[in-house]
Amino acid sequence: MLQTVGEWTPAGQVNITDYEAFYDPGSLNVTLVVTTNLETPYVMMRAGKNYTGNARFYGFCIDLLELIADMAGFSYIMEVVPDRRYGAQDPETGEWDGMVNEIIKGDTPYVMLRQGANLTGNDRFEGFCIDLLRAIANFVGFNYTITLNPDGLYGVVDLETGEWNGIVRQLIDKKPTSQETRLFSFMNPLAVHIWLYVLTAYLLVSLTMFVVARVSPYEWHNPHPCTAAGDVMENQFSVSNSFWFTIGTLMQQGSDLNPKVGEG
Repeated sequence: MLQTVGEWTPAGQVNITDYEAFYDPGSLNVTLVVTTNLETPYVMMRAGKNYTGNARFYGFCIDLLELIADMAGFSYIMEVVPDRRYGAQDPETGEWDGMVNEIIKGDTPYVMLRQGANLTGNDRFEGFCIDLLRAIANFVGFNYTITLNPDGLYGVVDLETGEWNGIVRQLIDKKPTSQETRLFSFMNPLAVHIWLYVLTAYLLVSLTMFVVARVSPYEWHNPHPCTAAGDVMENQFSVSNSFWFTIGTLMQQGSDLNPKVGEG
């Protein structure tokens, strides 16, 4: 039996109407321990003794985590790192503290290399983070490439040179990719149907202004006010002037045309 779970348009847009039928929320079946640090406005803790568990935390990152958990289908437990540090390496012992230490000492196999000579690309890796990344990519709809950090470090700064190494160094050294300049790139902030709505509203307002100006007696005036017996009356809101007045008002530039109303 076929079941409608969403809609697809030729423009490449996917509108999922039934998330539970489209994606199995229980496929991962794991509980993730999330180690975090308090940082306004990303992660904050509610004041009060009545809050327990994950309800103690709120903020931008918490909202984002809840959304990802609902989409990917996993549970999580929020914990604040005990020493309230992000992570620094002891130059003598080589051990990490803070959040990095919590990740290193975790028992969950986050990312591992598979054994086999025929494996290439993303198939070389396995583990919880790989499964989670695959589930999110399939749900959201994006492609990704996994690369292994050559030096195997999360990232630490050299106090003598002030340079980073590890994963942080790769992020810093990554060159931004330039996009091809297009003629209508200024339309990117809004979807095509939004621009069509704006154009339709512009046409309707302009035509309405033209019709109202024709009906209203206050828009007709004598082009030669010195001649009281003039039989010819003019209206400043022609079709072109009506469109010009609307676009000028929309762009907040104004125009020489001003609608007239009756007294009182």
